[in-house]
Amino acid sequence: MIMRAGLILLLSSLVRRQSGLKLSNENSAELPHRTDLNKSGSRSRVAHLILPLLLLLPVASYGAPAISKISCGGTSFTGPMSKACSVYLTAAPTSTTYVSLSSNNSAVWVPSSVPVYAGRITGGFTAYIYGVQSVQTAKLTGIAGGVSSTLNVTANPTTTAGLSLSASSLAFGNAVVNATATQSLTLTSTGTGALTISAATISGSGFSMTAFRFRSR
Repeated sequence: MIMRAGLILLLSSLVRRQSGLKLSNENSAELPHRTDLNKSGSRSRVAHLILPLLLLLPVASYGAPAISKISCGGTSFTGPMSKACSVYLTAAPTSTTYVSLSSNNSAVWVPSSVPVYAGRITGGFTAYIYGVQSVQTAKLTGIAGGVSSTLNVTANPTTTAGLSLSASSLAFGNAVVNATATQSLTLTSTGTGALTISAATISGSGFSMTAFRFRSR
């Protein structure tokens, strides 16, 4: 836009200098030489043809580069945890540009803005994924240069193993010496993570375990 304006001013000045009368004294007017008139007329016509063309040229945009994308190296995470993320611009800015950030779900926190320094196309920030009881999806939105970009991030529940027993003690009552009495004990997985039981032992005088069977329910 600056270059176009400079060309228009230069051509306008040329038209003013080359057309009209030349004043030689205070009260006298001298007509330009015929050859000068022809040159002047020719230059004026060229200038008048160029000026409208310049006015039709598109005006270049000198605004800040727009945002290209948001990246966190993935979209599904299990909290609580912090995750390194980045914003990308379409071009490197000539001065520090700030990208506005927001999250529509409190399960995922992001800073309100991220700086992208001059000469670079990316800026880093840290997102924090909180521990949740159920799957949550947060939409991260970045805005720069009048353009917005989004990234959907999934926060998964924390997976921990848990185990419960059907009874804390077993009563066998009266039993015949050297005879077998049987009682059952149920172990239940109560956590959100995988639970593996690979062996069982028993302790105490007069007790033994001859078989141990696993059943999934």
